[in-house]
Amino acid sequence: VEYVTMVPEQDTAYRESINEYRAACEARAVKNSASAEQNSTSFLPQRQISNYFTQFRK
Repeated sequence: VEYVTMVPEQDTAYRESINEYRAACEARAVKNSASAEQNSTSFLPQRQISNYFTQFRK
């Protein structure tokens, strides 16, 4: 594994991407508020959780 530092533009894009995913997740949680007692993995499909990490790396 090789670690590289992000240039400021990449850092900004990375943070924006994370914020977009957070907003989408919060909107989904509000939409599914009827099942609020359940944890987040119960209404987020496994593939969607995997996609979060893929999107964050872009």
